[in-house]
Amino acid sequence: MVTTDERALLDHTIEMLDRLYDRDSTVAEVLRVLVATSAVPGRTELYAAFEDAVLRLREVEALDASPERKRGLGCDATNDLRKLVADELRCDAEENPRQRRKLDQASGRGGPTG
Repeated sequence: MVTTDERALLDHTIEMLDRLYDRDSTVAEVLRVLVATSAVPGRTELYAAFEDAVLRLREVEALDASPERKRGLGCDATNDLRKLVADELRCDAEENPRQRRKLDQASGRGGPTG
C-alpha cells in the first residue's frame, strides 16, 4: 500500500500531467513538479519512471520549439510515467480499505448511503 503522503504526491503528479495535456501547464511547470517529486517514491520502478520522465522533459524543454510543440513532446515523454502512476493509484485503491471505500463511492457502488 502507498502511504498517505505518497498518494498525495502521486495524485498531484497525475493532476499536473493532466494540466499539461489540457494545455493548462507548460513543460517547465510539469518538469519542476516532477523534479521535486522524483526523490520521494521509494519503489524502484516508480523512481526510475520519474527519473526517466525528468530526463526526457529536460530534453524537451531545451529544444528551440514552440510551446505547443513542447507540450506535445512533453505528453509523449511522460506517457509511461502517467500509466505507471495511474496503475499504482488503482492498485492501492483496490488493496487499501480506506481507498476502496472512496473508489466505491466514486463509482456509485456503495459507501455510507449505498
